[in-house]
Amino acid sequence: MELIQHIHSILRWAVLFFLVVNIFVFLPACYKKECQTKVKWPLFLLISAHSNLLIGIVLLVLKLKESGLKMAEIMANSAYRKVWVEHPFTMVIAIILITIGYSKQKKGHRKLNFWLLIISLILIAYMIPWAASLY
Repeated sequence: MELIQHIHSILRWAVLFFLVVNIFVFLPACYKKECQTKVKWPLFLLISAHSNLLIGIVLLVLKLKESGLKMAEIMANSAYRKVWVEHPFTMVIAIILITIGYSKQKKGHRKLNFWLLIISLILIAYMIPWAASLY
């Protein structure tokens, strides 16, 4: 289980890297008509985000089963609620926005994609447990 947690933590950096590259490098170049279609930065972001989501769901199910916590206990404690409810829900929303942005960019809606990626970056940066990552 610790291996899955470690992979999940490492993939977080890949998602953040590809988000920043898409927002600050790839999309501004596309506005200047210098968009290289051979570069697959948006696809790399999509793959890393969905991979991290799937690993996170597996980790959530395994840890919830191992802990034996009930939903009433989770919702009563704010620390548990943030880990078990708010973090997964917010990350799913952020990855949905990344997916919508990817499909919109393929159709040429680069400005909408830019704002969806900005919102995704804010959501992901807010919900990452930074204190837990300093081990």
